[in-house]
Amino acid sequence: VEPTPVPPSASDAIPPLTQSYTTNDKKLTFSYPQGWVAGEVNQGVILVVNSQPILQRSSNDLQSGEVEIQMLVGPASSIRGVSAGATPSQVLDAVRTIYQSQNITDLGDNTELTLGEHTAARFTGKEGNNAVAVTVVSLGNDIIALAFTYAFPGELDHFLEGADAVLS
Repeated sequence: VEPTPVPPSASDAIPPLTQSYTTNDKKLTFSYPQGWVAGEVNQGVILVVNSQPILQRSSNDLQSGEVEIQMLVGPASSIRGVSAGATPSQVLDAVRTIYQSQNITDLGDNTELTLGEHTAARFTGKEGNNAVAVTVVSLGNDIIALAFTYAFPGELDHFLEGADAVLS
């Protein structure tokens, strides 16, 4: 019998945002918790993880207590099927279509929200063996942040407030 992992409490999942990261092109700066790791990986993908070992894992599957945020920032209209000036929910609908074309269909409904001073929308679901929250944040002038927050199944809700703080 294997022990059942205990999900982190909300207070464990949301440490203070004491670190700052600026993208290589200097177009985006955001805060993230001390002890977490942030950086750009390939083709403008910004990666934020809550522990260094996540970067060395050999599969896409996260373990209990791990969270990974992948962000892309750019024009909403650069996403297939999205016109300039689209709302976060309209962008999210296009992302949902892309997911469904890859036979990823375990996705919830869009929820509209506000992160800081920005309008946003999100759906949650399952991608592979991880729980995922896909969030689109409007940064103004047709620029969006598209964020994929991954966590161990059953633990995503514990990390969303922290992920939202990074995104706001």
